[in-house]
Amino acid sequence: MSGHPASGHVPVRGGSHLRRGPSVRRASARVSLTRVGAVAVLLAVSFGLSQITGPSAFAVRSVEVDGAQLTGRATVVEALQTGGLGNLFRYDAAAAAARIAKLPAVLRADVSAVLPDRVVASIEERTAVLRWIVGGATFLVDDGGLLFGRVDASANDAAPGTQAIAAVDDRRAGSARLAIGSRVAPVDLRVARQLAALSPAMVRSATQALDVAVDDAQGFMLSASGPGWTAVFGVYGDVTRSPDLVPLQVQCLASLLADRGEAAVGHIILSPEGQLCGTYGAP
Repeated sequence: MSGHPASGHVPVRGGSHLRRGPSVRRASARVSLTRVGAVAVLLAVSFGLSQITGPSAFAVRSVEVDGAQLTGRATVVEALQTGGLGNLFRYDAAAAAARIAKLPAVLRADVSAVLPDRVVASIEERTAVLRWIVGGATFLVDDGGLLFGRVDASANDAAPGTQAIAAVDDRRAGSARLAIGSRVAPVDLRVARQLAALSPAMVRSATQALDVAVDDAQGFMLSASGPGWTAVFGVYGDVTRSPDLVPLQVQCLASLLADRGEAAVGHIILSPEGQLCGTYGAP
């Protein structure tokens, strides 16, 4: 055999030392005190939160309602309790306020969770500008025409002082379907508010009070309280007779009563045209 040594060893070329690969540092099995402390803090916080938000801690034990004259406290409390009261920290005050604000008589509502165990609701109700009488029911109407409450004898939530608000007796057949949540037509509301704002002195009358009514045949009417005259103002609409005519009709009525005297007139039809104010008949 030629060209190879007889030895069984393979010669190492390029030097006499073997190369070693890079050394690997193994992570220590020990956990640092900082990590232990962080875990302990997290556990403590979790435990604290569970104690605060648990079913027994900070439970709602009382409900306070302020400003619910027309709505009624029981109705507001029911809205506050929808979904349960439970824990004070978990109580959704904003959702409760939104539920209360949907009640017809409520203009706006604010609900707060107060430590340690109370839920407080503060309510601002709508302001009535008229009482709208339909048959045996008397509704409260706001300045937007919304019927938002009842003050007749069958209602239990009538607020003190509402009987002093001017009233309109609506005798029209179609008005029988009016209910809380309905709206008076804008034209009717404008006329009714103008007539309801009149005092006897403003039309030169010696009567104690004036009554406002509306029916299908004659439209709006103004009458002396008790036996006396009735002035027909008529039917109004967006296209036909405008509510802007009412002040002129009031002037005509005042002139007629001052010139002729209340004892001389009975049924008055106010139809201003040219130099004429309308017609009237004896009582």
